[in-house]
Amino acid sequence: MRVQTTTRMVKGLFMLIMSLCIATFPALPQQSGPYYTILGYVYFEGNAVPNAFVEVKNTNTGEVRTGYTDTTGLYVITLGGPSSGEANATFYNITDGDEIIISVNAGGGRTGREVVHADLGPDAPAYKWVNVTVAEAYTPTHDNQGIKIPYWPVLLIVSSAGIGILFWYWREHHT
Repeated sequence: MRVQTTTRMVKGLFMLIMSLCIATFPALPQQSGPYYTILGYVYFEGNAVPNAFVEVKNTNTGEVRTGYTDTTGLYVITLGGPSSGEANATFYNITDGDEIIISVNAGGGRTGREVVHADLGPDAPAYKWVNVTVAEAYTPTHDNQGIKIPYWPVLLIVSSAGIGILFWYWREHHT
């Protein structure tokens, strides 16, 4: 009988301590801040691109993190937390709706860019999957009939999937 009473007391004390720990846990200051991971693949003409340089920027906080794709074309970059391991490092927090720009340079004039927003809703994961397709810049001087183009393309985005031209932005040509 005495052993049962002692066991109950130990269990009760353990439960009391655990309850106090759990109850005070949310009140502890959060040192790590919310982290948000951006990950995905970089593609060119339907193929994954290894060793592409990837820059991820939170335009609301100014935080910039960089990395490279691995041999399978996968990149994984985490935003939030301290900017470095030093004591005077800037501490970044991610907030719901922050604009995040993913810029990729795969070399050989192949670049790509995607813009997304952080989703920190209660059911949202702490990551966002963003695949980026890179393309080569192309500036024609004549149309397909051989006629000189009277406007200069300021920016041209060509689909790397071989679908064709996605966007033309023109500026009038003055000679």
